[in-house]
Amino acid sequence: MLFVESIKLLDGTFYRLDYHQKRVDDTMKKYHPGHKITNLVDIISIGNDQKEGLYKVRIVYGPHIESVVISPYQTREIKSIKVVHDDGISYSSKFLRRESLSYHYNQKGDFNEILFSKNDLLTDAYYYNVALCKKEQWYTPKTPLLHGVMRADLLDQGILQEQDISAKHLDEYDKICLINALTEFGDIVLDIDSISH
Repeated sequence: MLFVESIKLLDGTFYRLDYHQKRVDDTMKKYHPGHKITNLVDIISIGNDQKEGLYKVRIVYGPHIESVVISPYQTREIKSIKVVHDDGISYSSKFLRRESLSYHYNQKGDFNEILFSKNDLLTDAYYYNVALCKKEQWYTPKTPLLHGVMRADLLDQGILQEQDISAKHLDEYDKICLINALTEFGDIVLDIDSISH
């Protein structure tokens, strides 16, 4: 079983490496007990041409490291989001393969992104954890599909609060923000009426 870790590299600096390391450690202990846990710092080497600008470090691993690829990264432009209801959806670890999520994403039509609802509660978008704003306070779903590193960092800082968010009550919120390891809080913010449900 293979997993993937995507790390932000900006101007030669790795972001939230301790959060990524913890997720790798937890994944290895759960799925590959007895195998040596990789120290991420030891397996990533950056070239001189990668010391300026924004890059994505993509690590594929299982019991052993399969590949490390560093490539330029650009934030996606998101204008519309479609809510997808699936009470059986699951993505508890950062698996390389995620067919059940991809199936829904491939049905998104003219929308830029999808937002999963499970048992009437919002979880995650396809590429992102989410935060929603109500009266200038930002909330993130209490039960995401994946506990992302940016989400964890923002919770630790007190910027986000966990809350059950019903797909039926989206109109109680003003905005939605999409976050992941390479997309900072505030990079992608949309009005709540950009979500179709």
